[in-house]
Amino acid sequence: MDLVIVESGAKAKTIQKYLGKNVLVRASVGHVQDLPTKGKDGSKALWSHTDTSLPDPPWGWTERAEKTVKRIISDSRRKKVDRVLIATDPDREGEFIAWRLAELLSEFGDIQRITFNEITETAIKEALQAAGTVDMNLVDAAKVRRFMDRLIGYRTSRFARSWNLSSMGRVQTPTLGFVVKREKEIQKFIPTPYWAVQAIASGIDFRVRFHDKDDSLVWKDEKGKINVHRTNDSNLANKAYEYLNLESQLTAKTVSLNDYKRRPKPPFTTDTLLQASGSKYSWRPSNTMRIAQGLYEAGHITYMRTDSTRTSASSRDKAKNFITSKWGSGFVGKGSVSGKPKSGVQDAHEAIRPTNPLSELPNGLDESQTRLYRLIWSRFIASQMCDSEWTSMKIQAQLETFDKLLDGDTKWRVKPGWESAFEVIDRAPPSSPPSPEITEGSKIKLDNKEGNPKLIEDQTKPPARYTQHGLVALMKSESIGRPSTYAATIKKLLDRKYCSDTKGRLKPTKEGVLLCDEVVPFYDSEKEKISLFSSSFTSEMESDLDLIESGVKDSVRVWDDFVSSFRGLHEKALEMKKERPTRRQI
Repeated sequence: MDLVIVESGAKAKTIQKYLGKNVLVRASVGHVQDLPTKGKDGSKALWSHTDTSLPDPPWGWTERAEKTVKRIISDSRRKKVDRVLIATDPDREGEFIAWRLAELLSEFGDIQRITFNEITETAIKEALQAAGTVDMNLVDAAKVRRFMDRLIGYRTSRFARSWNLSSMGRVQTPTLGFVVKREKEIQKFIPTPYWAVQAIASGIDFRVRFHDKDDSLVWKDEKGKINVHRTNDSNLANKAYEYLNLESQLTAKTVSLNDYKRRPKPPFTTDTLLQASGSKYSWRPSNTMRIAQGLYEAGHITYMRTDSTRTSASSRDKAKNFITSKWGSGFVGKGSVSGKPKSGVQDAHEAIRPTNPLSELPNGLDESQTRLYRLIWSRFIASQMCDSEWTSMKIQAQLETFDKLLDGDTKWRVKPGWESAFEVIDRAPPSSPPSPEITEGSKIKLDNKEGNPKLIEDQTKPPARYTQHGLVALMKSESIGRPSTYAATIKKLLDRKYCSDTKGRLKPTKEGVLLCDEVVPFYDSEKEKISLFSSSFTSEMESDLDLIESGVKDSVRVWDDFVSSFRGLHEKALEMKKERPTRRQI
């Protein structure tokens, strides 16, 4: 009999249904063994190794894992299992779990590794036919990642306790640095006051153009950026407002039209899914990942931890057939829309997409699952559709008794194209030009509504604090963290009280600021031009892990180089602390 091991109970139930009673399907319930946290080895930050092999610490059981594995072994013996197929998640961590399970279940002889990107009957059976072995490059990358995190976390966290701070980490501390840096920008910000006048006519927003760009009085913000629709002259702004109230209509001086197209975006990666759900639904990354996990385990979407925009040819063909049947062949795109792999992208799995593109909404989903599934489905279907077509109109208008022009612009959609896939999510935009028609010389009446026109006295605003999904976007752009760590890193910063989330915005606590301002600099080396907690150094570490995974770099060499760099920085930090003791030390 075959034994198939997956990570979660929900996934095990789905797969058992596909494979029937002649196959035993069990769940490991996540990691089974990891670096030790108890006893003598539990306090170690580093283990010895040879020139040809990585450290081999005594791997310790994770919570409740020993009972789980013993139960799997007992069931396997009772069912006379003679082949074990380990089907943990298709990523670095999943491969590490597979390696530990292979070691623990070695008595059953034939141990094989299978992976799949979606939990469908076809995908599972194809995976069984393509069974292989555990990928030790992936395992080595997972090991080195653990060793790095352990060494940095244990040593620097102990160092930080001199400031009564709880922890530091390879990814969490540079990420905290982004939040602290933004807070300092906010505190240093000096606002620039301005006046502006706006009006709405025929549903079009108009703004008074007070100055030309080469005007010596043109308004500039604190960075020297010009805005011709703002002014420092309150009298001029009040005058424009008064004349607009008096005349109540504009005359179109010039009208220009421009046709343009909008391309669909590629299917979701983990970071773009977190950004989209955060922007549209105000969901936290951890919430999105929890909902996506449920959709994946139920077989509705592909694996949700990915940085690839690739999709299978069969899924694209199904999508195009659906598009043709629903909207017509004219809505099918010329080719597959997907971003080209960039540096720092593992590209190990497909993008996040529905497992069945023909299903607009599967049965049995709760409200949150429905919203996320529709978002994923729409994005994937749209990626296989033609461009949408739009027309924009720019108008320069004038008043009879005032010499400053007003700039107005509007747009309407001519052909929906890929945007049709979002019709169940987004409100449809205007599909026709303003009525009555606006041409040169047309009289455009101001809309009769309260507060129109509007006189504005305001000042520039500081940069906004990051949202959680905005911070994910920054982590991605700086190449720190990976699909499996975005949500976990932010949650860790909140749990450890280094940040607070107020009204959806991240603000560093005094402990977070203290860590970045006073502790992090101890790990900077001008001589070596290394900063342990900089995004660039963290990005290099992530890149090295990816190169180990792909077999390009030797894991032992990467680990040796890292230990050497860290040891030098840590010893320097300890020496500096002797010279500059903290209040706690004094």
